[in-house]
Amino acid sequence: MFYFILFWVALAIIAAVIDIVTSNLLYVLFSVGSVVALVLALFGFSFLIQLSVFCIITAALFIFLYPIVRRAAQEKIPRTKTMEESYIGNCFVFNDDLKKGNLVKYKGIYWTMVPNGSENEIQKGDMVRVIGIDGNKLIIEKYYYNKTI
Repeated sequence: MFYFILFWVALAIIAAVIDIVTSNLLYVLFSVGSVVALVLALFGFSFLIQLSVFCIITAALFIFLYPIVRRAAQEKIPRTKTMEESYIGNCFVFNDDLKKGNLVKYKGIYWTMVPNGSENEIQKGDMVRVIGIDGNKLIIEKYYYNKTI
């Protein structure tokens, strides 16, 4: 019986440490199941019952509690934009005439520039603004004096 108690305490501690290290909120569910099994071990239940309850409690927490905790954590932590997403809204002077399929180097990366809608009048020297990204294409539009035309 002492070994079962030691086993559940060790499993709870190891799972809690792994959860702290990974910041995953996943392994703490094993700790909760271990504590419940530890209580059963203290009351003298057989190891098979302890293991069964551990599995049932842990599975129930995974099914019902983990999605709720994960969703709540994702809502509270702001999403970090990728480098490419930070380009949206940036303005720059277009240094080439816009032709179908031509590549333009922007911030060290070659992109295919696509005009927004029917705006095919973008020419060399025009001020443009990035309004979106579609795969390897930057969607751009003309930009004048802080007012889009």
